[in-house]
Amino acid sequence: MRKEIANDLMPWAGRRISKTKLDDMEKRWGHVFCRFRILGGELSTCNPQTVEVLDDGPGGEPWGQFESIARATRILVAVGLVHDGLDFFVSPHLYDFVEMSVPVFTKARAAF
Repeated sequence: MRKEIANDLMPWAGRRISKTKLDDMEKRWGHVFCRFRILGGELSTCNPQTVEVLDDGPGGEPWGQFESIARATRILVAVGLVHDGLDFFVSPHLYDFVEMSVPVFTKARAAF
């Protein structure tokens, strides 16, 4: 698992991702991915109704994935393992196959 995560994050190792780039990603892909931010020690997420696979509300695996990563992030914040100002994207999809310009945490990547 560590190797998979390291491989997923390798393209961004040592690089700072600007707020402008994150804002642009949200504008272009906010209907597909959900932005998570830690602001003032609290998790702020996208409005799930704006993400295509979540717009029907609770129920189903994508919604469960969204809730699970939000819960896990809140726990990491509460125990001090995630710092204020962290800003990242989460995919609620069952798998992803597109490489994005910023890191997107996903359940699985399809390899063809």
